[in-house]
Amino acid sequence: MQTDPNPANYFYDHGKDLLYLIDYGAAKKFSKEFVQSYMEMLHASINNDRDKIIDSSIKLGILTGEEGKDMIEAHVHAVTMVGEPFRHDGLFDFGNQDLTTRIYEKMPEIIQKRLKSPPLEVFALHRLLGGVFLMCMKLRSVVPMRRIFEDIYYQVNEGGK
Repeated sequence: MQTDPNPANYFYDHGKDLLYLIDYGAAKKFSKEFVQSYMEMLHASINNDRDKIIDSSIKLGILTGEEGKDMIEAHVHAVTMVGEPFRHDGLFDFGNQDLTTRIYEKMPEIIQKRLKSPPLEVFALHRLLGGVFLMCMKLRSVVPMRRIFEDIYYQVNEGGK
């Protein structure tokens, strides 16, 4: 996965309607177990399943299980916010939302109350998601996020076995 979604790292061929990755410096391979666990956490977010968000977060090493109630609630809230575009039926309008602002507002509380740093894979994936969301906002993209997630979720959990 390319974890630096900077527009300078891609080339769009208008004639062929293809997008090419031209910078592999930030490419990273994730284990199948990590991808499945992360997808489970995101799936729990989409379904507002608080307990599954917490369980998946512990499995991923984002939480230790020893955090206080305030930290757990802040984390669940942040994960739920990240799931918003994927919860939306139909097209999600990145140009008409304040998601990144709300997530950034929550980050100081999470950073302050965190008992340990998340694994590097989580940082890499969050860098990618954050960059993609920001790029979509800048382009004012309207994207069928739920359908995309469901297709990938199926591939990871059913088709990828």
